[in-house]
Amino acid sequence: MAKRELNLKTLRTLKTKTRAFAVFLLAAVLGTSAAAQAPTTSELLQKGIYLQETVGDLDAAIKIYRQIIQMAQQSRANAAEAEYRLGVCLQKKGQHAESAGTFQKLLKDYPEQAEAPANTRESLPREDCVSFNPATAATMMVDGRWKVMDGLHRMFDFGSDESEAKRTLEVIRHYNMNESCFVGRPRAPFKYLLISGASPVGAMLDEDCDKFNPATATVVRDGESWKIADGNLRIFDFGANRPAANQALEMIRLHGFDAACFVSRPHMNFTYMKASAPFPEQTGAAVRIQNPPVSGAKPANWKLLPQPWSDEEVLEYTTTRKGSSRSYKSWYLLQSSKTHAGRWVLQERSAGTYYRLEFDAETMTPIESFENTGIIHVRVSYRAPVAQIVENDGKRLAQVVLPGRVFDLRELPIFLGRLPWADGYQAEISLLSGLTSDRVFSYEFAMAGEENVQTPAGNFHCYQIEKYFSGQSTPYEKYWISTDATHLMVKYEHADSVEELSAGPGINPAESVYRNDAAGYTLKLPAGWIVDNEANGGLADLHSSATAFAHLCPCASNATTPEALRFEAEKQAKDEQKYYSLRPQSWQARQVGGRAAVSWIADSNHATVVYTVVYKVMVMTESPTSVLLIRMTADQKSFDAQRPLFDEMIDSMVFK
Repeated sequence: MAKRELNLKTLRTLKTKTRAFAVFLLAAVLGTSAAAQAPTTSELLQKGIYLQETVGDLDAAIKIYRQIIQMAQQSRANAAEAEYRLGVCLQKKGQHAESAGTFQKLLKDYPEQAEAPANTRESLPREDCVSFNPATAATMMVDGRWKVMDGLHRMFDFGSDESEAKRTLEVIRHYNMNESCFVGRPRAPFKYLLISGASPVGAMLDEDCDKFNPATATVVRDGESWKIADGNLRIFDFGANRPAANQALEMIRLHGFDAACFVSRPHMNFTYMKASAPFPEQTGAAVRIQNPPVSGAKPANWKLLPQPWSDEEVLEYTTTRKGSSRSYKSWYLLQSSKTHAGRWVLQERSAGTYYRLEFDAETMTPIESFENTGIIHVRVSYRAPVAQIVENDGKRLAQVVLPGRVFDLRELPIFLGRLPWADGYQAEISLLSGLTSDRVFSYEFAMAGEENVQTPAGNFHCYQIEKYFSGQSTPYEKYWISTDATHLMVKYEHADSVEELSAGPGINPAESVYRNDAAGYTLKLPAGWIVDNEANGGLADLHSSATAFAHLCPCASNATTPEALRFEAEKQAKDEQKYYSLRPQSWQARQVGGRAAVSWIADSNHATVVYTVVYKVMVMTESPTSVLLIRMTADQKSFDAQRPLFDEMIDSMVFK
């Protein structure tokens, strides 16, 4: 046994001496040439690879790789290789956060080095994020608890505290957050929000944040718990879940987070992270051409392609989330302005949201936009060099300086169709969204290739366009624009959401007959109206914020007489008085399709449904335990114009 231990000791000694001799020999060889001149980056890279892969001395290899990176002007290819190998070495040493930062730097600094960034993306930590729309997010009471919702997606729960829920929604909209990310699901001890893959930056009034240094933050054991700490500051507690703590620190360093912020401490039902680094700013002109495909094309004389759409054109899209069976539709209507020559109007309908933009036909310059989510109404007046953002009743939210040409975010799908896409073509575009931000952001768009795309509307040959934050090298959104004369946006991808062309291009819908078999009626649908939701009889106007739906609902009493029906309607109006103020003079007994009915009008008075008028009609059915409830809504400014249409639709109803 003693002899065997001696042999092992001798073997280890010989191995150590052999490694030392190998290093000495390599140093001697390089040292001889160094007498004549300093080693090149190629020679240093060979030495680093030898130390990393043959000798196994990661610290020595790291030192050499960092030296090569400092000499990037000599060979960017070698510097990119050194950056990649540095990340691998740090990963092997268990320094995962530093490794992730190195890989991220490689993607940003060396986008032209195809092989290294391709390997790097595979080495970066995977993020678990779910996208949402800050414009349609809302605070709602669900099952007796206040929540922040995006459609049916329950994002954050605040129990009985409505003020916390509202403050959280303010934070989300202030920073334009649209991705909710998790570490360690399903319990997720660490959560953070992003803006299309980027870190929130800036500040807002009465913000409660703890600053820390991500470079010195570490994972420490504190009693029975693993925590992320910066000196004496304990930032996050992960209990016994050490892997989650390590991964959270990776995410903190990957995104440059240096502030943890809280809503209503000590409850902390909502926390979010921020970074101090400035968000990539726009850099001047709204469209700057890089590597233009047309000889001699320059930003000064470059022009958009002719408009590819026709008057009264309607496009229908279907949006789905990967891994979900739920989907919703949206419609785009393009028509020439009836009041201003040389202007066009884009109108969009999607998931309860109505959007209208008037723009210059030749330049696509936005002039006036209006957006109604059912929760908030926002108008933006573009008057260079500023844009005025006004909310609801005329309260000014912001005045935004427009540096050069700036376009409205919602016109992007049709704007991309007017760019001359070709191999190597890139453009930088500055965009403003009045609903979700008071800042102009700059994005870079580049053609990635051509491919055939199959959608519910057919098969299309398309340009694939990738969208980047300025200065970033990893795309976070993709668009497919058809190569034919129509230049349609055929498909759009962002995070886990996919939007595809499902019908069109068609024309503005003519008057039609709508049939609802579930509720047993038909009615005349006015020109310009579409079926928004077949499941609940949802109808929507493409030209305004007006909506309508009808469904059978149970009643507490036997509504077998007009008096009993009125009693049922008054009970419902009373139950909703927290949200709507009844117009007392609006009560009306009437006949709908030969049946007794009662109607009334109410104005919203609650933060979740501001500036909306609701017009309700309750119709007696053949069942004593149910009534047909028809609900029509519009924003206050357009309700008076819409009411005659509502009455025409109701009066046209025919029951089976």
